[in-house]
Amino acid sequence: MNAILLILQCYNRRFEPVRFERQVNEIKEYVDSNIKIEKELHVNEQVLEEHREGTKLSWREFSFTVDDNAII
Repeated sequence: MNAILLILQCYNRRFEPVRFERQVNEIKEYVDSNIKIEKELHVNEQVLEEHREGTKLSWREFSFTVDDNAII
């Protein structure tokens, strides 16, 4: 009897994973886009750090050179 009930529950719920497939794909795309953005930011930070070290500026001085709204 328990086996029959289990089979019926599985039969009734067989389409549940299909209903969530779209949401899972959207979440995966969101996570992938965030990973891509994080990698781009990391590369940009490395480029800025190398440039700052090449100019021998402190971070405060360097931030004024790249900030358009900075008051000198």
